[in-house]
Amino acid sequence: MLKIKNLRKVYTKGVNTEALKGINLEVEEGEFVGIMGPSGSGKTTLLNIISTIDTPSSGDILIKGQNLNKISKKELSIFRRDELGMVFQYFNLLDSLSVKENIALPMILNKEDVKNIDNEVLSISKTLGISELLDKHPYEISGGEAQRTAIGRAIINKPSLLLADEPTGNLDSKSSNDVMQLIELLNKERKTTTILVTHDPKAASFCNRVVFIKDGLLFNEIHKGDSQQQFFNDILKMLSFFNNKL
Repeated sequence: MLKIKNLRKVYTKGVNTEALKGINLEVEEGEFVGIMGPSGSGKTTLLNIISTIDTPSSGDILIKGQNLNKISKKELSIFRRDELGMVFQYFNLLDSLSVKENIALPMILNKEDVKNIDNEVLSISKTLGISELLDKHPYEISGGEAQRTAIGRAIINKPSLLLADEPTGNLDSKSSNDVMQLIELLNKERKTTTILVTHDPKAASFCNRVVFIKDGLLFNEIHKGDSQQQFFNDILKMLSFFNNKL
């Protein structure tokens, strides 16, 4: 599904800063992978490059065999629209649109049939548990409900890859748990390959695998076994190791 080959990113404004120093990573179709590391480690830069928000200085990103460094801007725009879904910490919903319109926006921009749009929004909103909120606006709903709406917008085009950047960062513990259970459900039921960047060990414990980045390099990775609690404990141990090294 995703292959990252010797990925480097150097920021050249002012003093040159090497954010990524030769990352190699593979993610299989249907995997749910977490990316963790200290602040400034390069994890958000990595996600931004995978999502095509940013471009690498060198190296290759291949998604479904497509090398994103070797296609035109127009092709990249279409690829991003059709294959990638993105969820952010700050929801990025449009207050002028209803919940229904926010979820439907990608299909509206694609000029899809209105009946198909209505059917997809209804189906997704039921899965997300927000079907009763479709006529409300983002400023009328809770943070957890807003994030569910943002997830709906991200998945309505059935993306091959869902990218989530700190999706629980603005939520209380209950809403965070609810959102992570939802992302886990979508990963299992839809087989949507998912990559999560997070500081939150509880959120990371919903993943199948967590990759740790330090100083722009892959440092370690751990896999979930049969116990989410044990996986959570293993993540805590790794984060403790990082903190002791800072």
